[in-house]
Order: sequence, then structure tokens, then C-alpha cells
Amino acid sequence: MSVWALIVALQATNYAYESAGKRTKTFWVAVTAACAFFSVFSLYTTFLGAGSSWLIQLIAATAAGVFLADVRPAVAVRRRR
Repeated sequence: MSVWALIVALQATNYAYESAGKRTKTFWVAVTAACAFFSVFSLYTTFLGAGSSWLIQLIAATAAGVFLADVRPAVAVRRRR
């Protein structure tokens, strides 16, 4: 989910974020990139047999979910084609 949020965040223009009244594109790309990093890292450590932090997974999923539920629809309406 967080990798998908990162891809969507990268696709929209800076204009779409500004006209939607949301934070900047740089902010949302940084948030979703951090979410994607921690999600993939957690998967990797779980695969190796080490324990992973469910709290970090929960925070990453929540931040990506906020982007996908709130920011993505507002930005998609204002996206220049």
C-alpha cells in the first residue's frame, strides 16, 4: 500500500497539491517514501527471521492510508493532463 502511495504521490504535479490546499508535493513524497522504506525494510527483516516492529508498520500504514484517502482524491481532481 505504501509503495502504491509513493507512486501516486510522485505522479501528481506541484500545482495539483497547491490548488487542492494540501501540503506540498515534497512533503507528501517524503512521507510516502519513508512509509515505503519502513514497510519494505520490515518485510525484509521478517523474511530473514528477525522480528519486525508492528508499531512502525502501523504508523507507515496509517500515514499511507491518510494520503490515499484524503490527499489523493483532492489532487486527482486538480491534476493537469
